[in-house]
Amino acid sequence: MITALLLAALAQTATPEIRIDENGFVTVVETPEARARERQHLEMIVEAEQAYKEYQSNRTGDALAVIEKYERILESGMELNPRVHHNIALRLAELHRRYATLPTPEAEELQRRIQERLM
Repeated sequence: MITALLLAALAQTATPEIRIDENGFVTVVETPEARARERQHLEMIVEAEQAYKEYQSNRTGDALAVIEKYERILESGMELNPRVHHNIALRLAELHRRYATLPTPEAEELQRRIQERLM
């Protein structure tokens, strides 16, 4: 009895994306906008993963571009599994560390000058 009343109250206050039938079965109906948003989020994740794997495999690509892709995912507001969020944070930390230690043209020029003076 209480369950039926609770289901009736929930059905009245439920969003259009949730439907409850007379037997108490709950069906979640995604709106086209929600499906499009989820598809876009998945594409963002796949794009970032591909860029990361390419960068990892042969160190080609721009580390800063991979960083920006992962940061865009975190800033998008999408709901992420805590483990996925944690993995993205770890990858960002690793990429930032690598990016910070990349040789700059100025550092390479300074190293060349030092080598010339030592010879």
